[in-house]
Amino acid sequence: MKRHLHSFDYDKQDPSLLLTPPMSITLVIHIILMATTFLFIFPLSIIRVLQKQTNLYLLGTGFALFHIGYFAGHRVYGYKLSSFHVHNQPYVFYLVYVLNIFGICYKTTKSDFLWRAHRFLLGLFVIVPLLQLGSGMTASLGICQPSEVNNCMAHFGMGFAFIAIALLGMFTKYQQDALLGTILFFGLLNTIVTHRWGTKWSGRDYQHTVSGVFWFFGGVLGLIYRFQKVINPFPYIVLFVEGIQMIFHDQNSTYAWVVHIMFGSTVLFASSIRLAGLYAKIDTQLLVDTLWILCGIFFMGGNSDAIFKLKNSDFDPGSYVMLLASGGFAILIYIQFMNYLINGRIEYQRLQSFSSEATLDDLEEGKFEIKNEI
Repeated sequence: MKRHLHSFDYDKQDPSLLLTPPMSITLVIHIILMATTFLFIFPLSIIRVLQKQTNLYLLGTGFALFHIGYFAGHRVYGYKLSSFHVHNQPYVFYLVYVLNIFGICYKTTKSDFLWRAHRFLLGLFVIVPLLQLGSGMTASLGICQPSEVNNCMAHFGMGFAFIAIALLGMFTKYQQDALLGTILFFGLLNTIVTHRWGTKWSGRDYQHTVSGVFWFFGGVLGLIYRFQKVINPFPYIVLFVEGIQMIFHDQNSTYAWVVHIMFGSTVLFASSIRLAGLYAKIDTQLLVDTLWILCGIFFMGGNSDAIFKLKNSDFDPGSYVMLLASGGFAILIYIQFMNYLINGRIEYQRLQSFSSEATLDDLEEGKFEIKNEI
């Protein structure tokens, strides 16, 4: 197997990675139009569909801006055409067309099959453009080069997992299952694929393998107690210990060390608060989910290409951490904005700290029973 995902020497990296292509006006137009279309116009259109209201004007506006942004993006020069963002763009293009065709056909036929297919495509439409926007961000910044794609996949994969766990905690009752699944998955991943087989292991090989074994065993314990009528602390114990490990995670760059310390400290803080809230019967949902989002942002920001570029710039580590945290807050603002558009008010749909049936009214009435909850 190739080298360790995190075995990265920042002093031996290709200096050409420092050369980020210039930000042309057509690229700026492409970014603004695509972000506006996929983060605001199309989501608002989907909301109106689910509320059984007309979305023709929104859909037409989004369709027009999407095409302008698409062709503006293809006129940008200086960016490598081998990027994942460029290769994936046609599939997003086809998805937009197929989704609209299914919607029009359903309106004319009222077919139950077309409605189910349309809803399935809507689900894809929530996920795929976000991945495309993320890959576009990496392409415009010149990070996640082919030589470091595994490192980027590891950092962005776990980062998105933390953000998804936060979203599930805000609006659904499935955060426990998602957290356990994430722990089990990354436990197996770290144990099996993030070290070198058949060669002498380095200290980092041992670090990630031991971490993977710990995550897997902790995930199995959490899965066992998931079906018992007791408070299940094991997922948060796993993350608590992982936070400590990340704080002391050896790095060969001060820049990377600072980012990993912030990630580890945030994981440690979030898991501690969650454990305390469970046993003290205190609502910690907003604080903990905010910290999960920050964890995801910090971990994504620790990818090797980004650290290498910043290490050779005048941007200090403290400012970089604050910039990443600002991105986390921007995500929260966007989430609550969409929540307000859907529900007409800004609040969580449930209180994960209490029972799975708890609502805001239950909290006000003093119903604090804990039922098989993380």
